[in-house]
Amino acid sequence: MIIWQRAGILGFIVPFGLSILADLGFEQFYYKNFYKQSQFAMPLVFVISSVIVFLLGRWLNSSPPKLLLDLESGKIIKQHNSHRMFWIKLEYWGLILFLIAFWIFFANIGLIYKSSFKICG
Repeated sequence: MIIWQRAGILGFIVPFGLSILADLGFEQFYYKNFYKQSQFAMPLVFVISSVIVFLLGRWLNSSPPKLLLDLESGKIIKQHNSHRMFWIKLEYWGLILFLIAFWIFFANIGLIYKSSFKICG
């Protein structure tokens, strides 16, 4: 289940959509399952999507708050435009996606999850 406010779902849609497009594109130019087997393709797509999500988040969350007047109390209330996914602002999801890209890259080149140990003597 994905929880979001306003356009916060873009933090999921952008990387997912770019991954599908990259998979189809690499399959056309290289070979089937190239996107999944390559060491650089998936991290590259996540870096590109992180930049897009970060810039979208900065742009969407930069609009000034709306001022609302409460007629009963006469107080002015600021309503902020907050685009979030899982209670995290959209521009921070860009940074999270960037870190995920590095994690995927280091896992692909073997710096994480080395399987050099032996189970049986």
